[in-house]
Amino acid sequence: MALKTVAEWTGSAIVSSLIGTAFSYLGEHMLPADIEVELNRLNAILPKITAVLSVAEALKFQSPNSGAKEWLEQFRLAFQVAEDLLDELKYRELEQMVKNRDQVGGSFSSIASLLKRKRTGSNINKETVGRLREAVKMLDQASNGVAHFYQFVAGLDFCATSKVSSRETTSILSERNVVGRETEKAVIIEWLKRPTPHAHISAFCIVGAGGLGKTTLAQLIYEDMSRENYFEKTIWACVSTIFSVEDITRKILEELGESTYGGESLNSLQKKLKEKVRLKKFLFILDDVWNEDKMCDWEKLIAPMKFVQQGSKILLTTRMKSVAEMLARVLKVEREYLDLRGLDEQQLLFLLNQYAFQGYKPDHNHEKLQNIGNEIVRKLWGSPLAAKVIGSLLNSNINCHYWEQILKCKSLINLEHAKEVTDVLKLSYYHLSAALQKCFKFCSIFHREKVFEKNTLIQMWMASGFIQQQSCSEERPEDIGEGYFNHLLKKSFFQRHSTVYKVGNYFGMHDMMYELAQNVSKEECFRVEPNNKSVNIPSTIQHVCVPDFEIERVFHLRNLRTLVITMLPWYDMPIYKDRVVLPDGLLKETLRVLVIDVNYSYELPKEIDHLIHLRLLNINVGPESLISNSIYKLYHLQVLELFRGIYINSDYSGVETTGMTNLVSLRYMNIPHAIMQNIHGVHKLTSLQELVFFVGQKSGHHIDELKMLNNLRGLCIKQIENVGNPAQAKNANLSEKENLFSLSLNWTKGSNSDNSEEIIDQLEPHSDLKELEIEYYKGHRSPIWMRELPPLYLSSLTLCNCPLWEDLPFLAQMPHLNKLSLLGISKVKEVDYSFDMTRNACPFPSLEQLVCDKMLKWKSWAGLLSFPGFPNLRVLKITNCPILAELPAMPISLFRFELCNVGLYFLPEMYDNVGMTTRTTSSLNTLLKVVKISCCRNLQLLNGFVQQENLEFQAIETLVIQHCDKLVQVPTSSFGKFASLKYLEIIGCPKLEPVDNERILHFVELQTLVIGNCGELDAKLLESASHLATLASLHIVGSATINCIPCSENTFTYLRGLHIGGCDNLIQHAVLEKAQGGNPANNMASLKINELDISHHSLLFIEPLRSLRFVRECRVADCSGMEALPQHWLMQNSSTLEILTLKNARSLRSLPDTMVRLTSLKQLVIKDATSLEQVEQIPKLPPSLFHMSITGAGGCELV
Repeated sequence: MALKTVAEWTGSAIVSSLIGTAFSYLGEHMLPADIEVELNRLNAILPKITAVLSVAEALKFQSPNSGAKEWLEQFRLAFQVAEDLLDELKYRELEQMVKNRDQVGGSFSSIASLLKRKRTGSNINKETVGRLREAVKMLDQASNGVAHFYQFVAGLDFCATSKVSSRETTSILSERNVVGRETEKAVIIEWLKRPTPHAHISAFCIVGAGGLGKTTLAQLIYEDMSRENYFEKTIWACVSTIFSVEDITRKILEELGESTYGGESLNSLQKKLKEKVRLKKFLFILDDVWNEDKMCDWEKLIAPMKFVQQGSKILLTTRMKSVAEMLARVLKVEREYLDLRGLDEQQLLFLLNQYAFQGYKPDHNHEKLQNIGNEIVRKLWGSPLAAKVIGSLLNSNINCHYWEQILKCKSLINLEHAKEVTDVLKLSYYHLSAALQKCFKFCSIFHREKVFEKNTLIQMWMASGFIQQQSCSEERPEDIGEGYFNHLLKKSFFQRHSTVYKVGNYFGMHDMMYELAQNVSKEECFRVEPNNKSVNIPSTIQHVCVPDFEIERVFHLRNLRTLVITMLPWYDMPIYKDRVVLPDGLLKETLRVLVIDVNYSYELPKEIDHLIHLRLLNINVGPESLISNSIYKLYHLQVLELFRGIYINSDYSGVETTGMTNLVSLRYMNIPHAIMQNIHGVHKLTSLQELVFFVGQKSGHHIDELKMLNNLRGLCIKQIENVGNPAQAKNANLSEKENLFSLSLNWTKGSNSDNSEEIIDQLEPHSDLKELEIEYYKGHRSPIWMRELPPLYLSSLTLCNCPLWEDLPFLAQMPHLNKLSLLGISKVKEVDYSFDMTRNACPFPSLEQLVCDKMLKWKSWAGLLSFPGFPNLRVLKITNCPILAELPAMPISLFRFELCNVGLYFLPEMYDNVGMTTRTTSSLNTLLKVVKISCCRNLQLLNGFVQQENLEFQAIETLVIQHCDKLVQVPTSSFGKFASLKYLEIIGCPKLEPVDNERILHFVELQTLVIGNCGELDAKLLESASHLATLASLHIVGSATINCIPCSENTFTYLRGLHIGGCDNLIQHAVLEKAQGGNPANNMASLKINELDISHHSLLFIEPLRSLRFVRECRVADCSGMEALPQHWLMQNSSTLEILTLKNARSLRSLPDTMVRLTSLKQLVIKDATSLEQVEQIPKLPPSLFHMSITGAGGCELV
């Protein structure tokens, strides 16, 4: 493990800074002579301090008995004192700077230049001098122990890698029956056999966190390829953490039967390898690769492999996407990889049971043990390694009590016998730099399932001091932080959180990585879990997240840097709060980050101005609290976010904003627009990176306030109609803001502006602009700068609600345009589809996302539609374009295809955008995952790409067809091609013809089916779906033909959610069943539906609903004819029912006494219970109930 530089660890940088500051004060103040001795001693030993601190984490964990932990804690305390003192000195300089600026009536000089002024004696008093000396003394005392630990540093490389070296993998499977991975294996083998006409050798990477089974998957591939003889030879080489070109080359040669000797040079080895592989077809499998940055070493390793026969391949396993990127660059091929995920619960349970029940003879406890195992599996993160380790642990003591203790364990990786899992995970952690380790550990304060926005997390890192800038570097801390973030993402510590419904800069942590973060951060970071007061919070904690009802538990923490206060889950909240005052003494002066993440109002505490180190303030305060002037003394504040959630649109006319421009370090402010537009003289906030600016007609609000804000990266200008003339617009100086990344130009809806076209011509941005939005523009034409010379690197363009705009610029010719949104441009009749062959190979060469909405007059494209365009398109969404009759051919790389209220008569075809030809080839696979077609009134057939010959849809997961009145046929014969289909919705197409095939969905592994109002096809789909083993959720909406639900022992075996609404025939059948009475049948007792949502209470009397025994949530929309609750049904579900909601219960007269036997009931909601006249009629209820709401009883609401 390489030693880090000083700048990579915050502590050593602070020590260095303190030494420099103290030396500078020696010449200005009469400091005691001994302080100079201490400073010189510190300065001399600083390199050793740096060396020890750079490997502090590994030293602490790998040498637990060396005393490192105690020394590091002593040094950390001394370091914090020094850091706080330096920060306070900087605060005093900022304070003086604000006073100087205001005395001269304001200045456009930057903070940096003001801080370069010579420090004067007035900036420091005797008390500060004393504290400076004390800080130096503490560090000097702490540094006395550094020599003792320095000797460990030299040997730490061996300590960090010895475990890895012993983990030499081989090509031989350790077990014959591997669970799962059939799909992943098929994908890789298909790639291995795919021709590669443009490269002699290409590479594919299996990427995933430790313990997910990358090596096992590679071993499976090795075994298959060796057996098939597809390659002349399949080579296995374990690489591991030390990337030695000589060792890897030697291993490959030995696999080829070539003897080598220890002293042989690399040149000799590579000459041998070159001759061995020349013009032969090989598969090289490189397992457990970590080298992501030594390109020269990669080039040396690959050099002899380039002499192989065309079609040779490299298969590589790694934890980091960056390794895949590096290898692709070296080979000069496209990066191709498989992002390996965990096994699904069923596969993992099978694997766990293999180990847990090995040698066990089932007895009377077997079923209970299996149920406990089912719960344990959910905590294993999908990891096969964890399943094996924990399964073996369970096998060591097969009794229910022991297994329940394992289940209750908060963190399974902290179990003593799970050390193998811990070591695998920590290996990735130890390979991070010290700065990245800090950033990763910080994330342990979030909730396990927290989805975080990238920029928000980076701002918290900045505020906490984790991001260190080189003294001579001009790189923004945000850019450094993004580098940190991307590094953690590539190394699988983070994973992108996106579904087909939500895509953006949202990320989360795999459960396994979250457990690791908590494991390595337990002395610095802590998340207080509600109702778990038995766990003590260490006094060393610096970063904490606590529910607001338990904040008393963190009062003892004296060195807090981060305080995040959250709400309890709604079902655990004792009462609703209108306004909260934080208790005195909670906010420590050491705080850098204060976040109060609740949806009710907090009053800012009086001591807020004492938080002189505060960098980030994110707090919800109601309008009645206003903003105390004390907040404007927080000169270090970088991020300010106020008045979120329910208060965002309140009246803030009384909020005082005069002092806002004192926040000279402010980089981001997310506050209500009603306050933003009252800020006078925003030009003083020269550190701002993002700004929403409201143009006003008074001094201090003119658009020329923007002139000198040249650090802006994001700018939104609103109320542009208030710009008096084009000359004022030019004074905004947008064309000179070379750092500006994103620009939004907004006029107010409904405003009048006769000179909009002249104004927008003068708001020309810098040519490096990446993102542009124009909203409510009143002009008829495009700005001159968009028509003649649009920003060269423009990647995102949004034109929104510009009702007069008629002629759009040449959009198809913008070479870097990645996202295009045309919304409410209602006079546009055609969209550009042309291209300049001298500049671009096709229309829209870089476009990945096209969204169009409410373009009511859009009829056609301006260009040759027969020529293929959009080669990189991933998302196409066109809605409310009722006369658009045609779309160009789409690429097979399209990910999402969505149409709503579009005038198409036929769907477009697809072309192979790799070969740039519209001709299809055998088994052409699309990347489509989502297809949604709704309210397309002219469509009669789903033709085009849906029925295109030789086109496969193996990736499609969601198919929705809604409310297409003229649609007469759905290509059910093509459903067999949808091998990955998980969600199918076909509703509101009454003219659809029935089909003969009873098993329409025989080849589809559906999880969710939504059907209704499609004539006889409804019943066909329902019958076919009843035999699917994977169907988990069924919705039947408005079907006039379904009068029963298939029910037998072999139907709906996996169904967990059933939703029925507006099915008149089914309800009539249920009413008859109810009238006839009869005992519930037992043949459906095994059906485990957890969530039941029905439109009429009578449906509880038909099968399979009346036999259900495991319902957790039951909602009934219409209880108008129900006088009493169905007691027998309730008792069947008494042990599982948690939520019961009954609406329109106007006939309900009483609740049964048996309600108290609903032992799991947590929430009871009854609406419109007008016949329930007296509250006294409510019987005794179960103690598990925490929320009850009954409306209409006695004309009142009972909560």
